[in-house]
Amino acid sequence: MWIFFKRLVSRQSVLPGKNNRLDPEVLQAILCDLKTLLHRLRSPMSARLGIVKIIDSTTMSLCLNKYKWAIFRKSKAGVKLHLRVTFADPDQVYPDKAVVTPAKPADHTQMDVFIDETDATYLMDRGYLDYGKYDNYCKLGIRFVSRLKNNALIEEVEELPVAARSNILRDVKVILAKGKKRMTHVLRMIETTDEKGKLVRIITNRFDLTPMKSVICTGVAGRSRRSFAGSSST
Repeated sequence: MWIFFKRLVSRQSVLPGKNNRLDPEVLQAILCDLKTLLHRLRSPMSARLGIVKIIDSTTMSLCLNKYKWAIFRKSKAGVKLHLRVTFADPDQVYPDKAVVTPAKPADHTQMDVFIDETDATYLMDRGYLDYGKYDNYCKLGIRFVSRLKNNALIEEVEELPVAARSNILRDVKVILAKGKKRMTHVLRMIETTDEKGKLVRIITNRFDLTPMKSVICTGVAGRSRRSFAGSSST
């Protein structure tokens, strides 16, 4: 496969202009091969945390007159790139799954598309909040770490000890939502502050991590999102 791709590319003077001639199935096979090779390179960080996959999206505006099927707002159209990135260590970050949808549907509608492996921990932003899916992931043994919305309904169950002089303000067992949406599984809420001193609440079903490792996970997700956003804009 690699030899075939190398020969094909070597015939083209400008690769970006020839992408339409490449069979997408060939590129998909190459991506799968790369993922297999990279998964074998387990760093000390990935050995401690396990496989970490970051899920995020970015919206790209389009001309409404030309793309009426992708109506996003009254004056514009748009598509949304949903991307899953595998993080092994700061020098080994790579995308492993992507889906393009119209921009209007909410991020959480794609959760089941990207959260499909039980041996990984998924890092998500606040747009991927779905209490029913959180309950199902807990039942299936799928681990996740996410930012929690400020208006989330929280029922505190148990206060956990926090190390003195740490950046962790609180570590609490909680149940999210009320009424018909009330979760059946207990989650863990960690409170800390960002670099501007603003309160940050993190929700996870990983009770085996120290609070600081959970905070590091969300920091990793933020750095990786900024890295890929910068790359896509160039």
